[in-house]
Amino acid sequence: MLFGIGVEVRVEPHGEAGEMLESMVVPLVTASPGFVCGYWLGSDDQSTGTSMLIFENEETARGAVNAMRAAPEGGPVTITRADVLPVIAQA
Repeated sequence: MLFGIGVEVRVEPHGEAGEMLESMVVPLVTASPGFVCGYWLGSDDQSTGTSMLIFENEETARGAVNAMRAAPEGGPVTITRADVLPVIAQA
C-alpha cells in the first residue's frame, strides 16, 4: 500500500531555499528507499511551501520523515509539519 508524506515548511525571505531545493532536497528525496514520486509547491510570496511525497509503503515513508527531522537546523527552510498518511485514492 502506498503512503504519502504531507510536508509544510516556512521559508526564510532569501533566495537560498530554491537553490537548496534543486541541488539538495530533490536529489536526496528521490534517492530515498521506496520513493515513488513527489511534488513541491510554493506560495505566491514564497514564504511557505507544501510538498506531497509518495512512497511504496509506510516503513519507507516513516524512514524519510525521520531523515527530514534529523536534518540540521538553521537553514533557509523550517519544517512546520510532516505527516505520514495512507494513499486512499489516486488519479
